[in-house]
Amino acid sequence: MKKIAVAVHANLNFNLNPLEGLVGLDYIHIDVADGKFTPVINLDLDLFRILKERYDIPIIAHLMVNNPFDYIDKIIDYVHIFTFHYEITGDKKALINELKNRKKKVGLAIDPDTTIAEIIPYLDLVDLVLVMSVYPGGSGQKFIPHSIEKVNQ
Repeated sequence: MKKIAVAVHANLNFNLNPLEGLVGLDYIHIDVADGKFTPVINLDLDLFRILKERYDIPIIAHLMVNNPFDYIDKIIDYVHIFTFHYEITGDKKALINELKNRKKKVGLAIDPDTTIAEIIPYLDLVDLVLVMSVYPGGSGQKFIPHSIEKVNQ
């Protein structure tokens, strides 16, 4: 099933005006980056509260961070779906269980170089897979076409 989302960075300098008047959105997707997992830092977590108060649209937290556990409690009240990267070094199953126990949906993001075969053990545990069509962190990157093949798998 395909869904429509608008993606924003967890940065209070982000101009929210373009979001006004948008209709038909299924989600607001907020990128959180710690400057370690990605070279970019987007850690203004107050944006979650602001968007939750302003819009009646479920929020996805895309955690491009080394340790997603560090962020869960800070934004749990504002987030419908937590998406983290397969490529983190921590215990992915423990993270999934923690979020499920807290009645949250869970997504698994995969970088362009990660294969679908690598994530098969997790597919029954998560609610969605986010196939990255660029490398995590930077806006304006060139689209990586082979990402579409992964979606079709």
